[in-house]
Amino acid sequence: MNEYLYYFPIYNDEDKNRIKKEVEENFKNKGSKSSYKKLKLFLININKGGRKYILKLIDEEKFKTHKNKKIAHIDDYNNFSLYELRIPPQSRTGVFRVYLTFYPEKFYLNNNVIILEAEFKTEKKAKKIESAYNNLKSLVDDASK
Repeated sequence: MNEYLYYFPIYNDEDKNRIKKEVEENFKNKGSKSSYKKLKLFLININKGGRKYILKLIDEEKFKTHKNKKIAHIDDYNNFSLYELRIPPQSRTGVFRVYLTFYPEKFYLNNNVIILEAEFKTEKKAKKIESAYNNLKSLVDDASK
């Protein structure tokens, strides 16, 4: 079975492991156990279904307000989108936020998804969204070379 979920940067194991560790280990101790289980289930489903799974989810949620969406479009860079997975969509005790994009490929669409950054958000303002956007820019610019 194909796997479609990757961590940024694709070729730098040290930073990739930082984001992977944040999602798979550090998040265990934050938020509710049920929210963490939902997050893990979403990541498993993304790994199995890739880009197609996310696009299906976006289509299913198109009539929801932004604050009630589990996955939301945040920004664009050179025709590549930055998405935010939110589990739960909102909560006073905190929200798991995983920033992701589709793998940039000039000549064909593939099904791969890349996690650019992750955080457990407890305050109004997201702390790692700028880092996620910078990672998106870096990924797209490197793919364009």
